[in-house]
Amino acid sequence: MYVTCDNQSLNRAALGLVHRVIDLFGVCLVVWLFGCLMGVQIYMKYSCPAYPSITRFYLSLFTDEYSCHLHSIYQIYVHSHMGTGFHDVTVGAAHLTKLTLPAVNSTRTVMLHSASPDLAIGTAQPFVIEPNRVNDVSLSYRTHSPGKKSFLLHLLDVSGTATNPSPAPKLLQSWLVSADAAYPAITQRYDVVLKANESIAMKIPYRNAMAIDKTYHIDSSVSERIKVRESRLTVPANSTAPIRILVCAPPNAGTQDVLLFVNDSNGQTLDVLLCTIHTNAK
Repeated sequence: MYVTCDNQSLNRAALGLVHRVIDLFGVCLVVWLFGCLMGVQIYMKYSCPAYPSITRFYLSLFTDEYSCHLHSIYQIYVHSHMGTGFHDVTVGAAHLTKLTLPAVNSTRTVMLHSASPDLAIGTAQPFVIEPNRVNDVSLSYRTHSPGKKSFLLHLLDVSGTATNPSPAPKLLQSWLVSADAAYPAITQRYDVVLKANESIAMKIPYRNAMAIDKTYHIDSSVSERIKVRESRLTVPANSTAPIRILVCAPPNAGTQDVLLFVNDSNGQTLDVLLCTIHTNAK
C-alpha cells in the first residue's frame, strides 16, 4: 500500500512503526520502500492461518522514533482463501489446470462460480460430487489483456430436498485464483489507415503448411475494433484461405494495436497477427 506523506523530511531514520496483531497466530512482516512518487510505499507479508479465517490488525505510523507523534493509523483485514493459479500465461491462449474439490461425507450437488469472464469451468453446472473419492474439475483460463490478475472462485452447495428443492446456495469453499499473463510473440504485422468512425472489410491470407486439412479458431483481442467474420477457419492441406475481418475505427484520432489470435482446436496459439489501426480525424 502507499502512504502519502506531506512532510518531505519524513524518512526511515525519523519514522517509527508500531503494529498490533489481534490474531496471535498471524505474523506480519513490514518492509519499507522509499523514493516513490506517490509517497512512502509499504510492503506487508502476512502468514495467513488456515482457511477459512478473517484476521484484523492495526498499523500505526509515527513521525518520531519515540512513537509520540502519530502520523496515521490503518485498520487492515486479511481474508484467507485456498490458492490456485495459472503460470506462464500467454495472452490469447487457453491454459488448463485441475482443481481438487474438498471431500464430502454424502452425495452433493454443487456448482462453481466466478465473476471473471476469462475463467471457464470444464464441466456442466451444476454437477454432482461423490463421497469417498477424489473429485477433480478442470479449469481453463484465457485472457486478452496482459498483467497480473486475481479473482475468487466459489464452490456452492445447491443440493435440494423433497421439502426444499431449490434452497439458497451454501458456500463450501473458496479459492483465490491468480494469473500472470504476457503478450505472445508477433508473427505478422499489418497497418490500417482509416478515418474516424470508418469501417473496412479485409481479407488476410493464412496458409496451412501441413499435409492435412486443418481447422483454426480466430479471435480478436479488441472485438470493438476488429470483428472476426468467421471465427472457425478450415484450410485445406498446403493451401491458403482468407481470414475475414471488419476493421472499425474509433471516433477519435489516434493509434491502437489489436491482436488476432490463430488457435488450434485445443485453444493453443499458433500465430499472432498484429493489426495497428491509424485513425485520422475527419
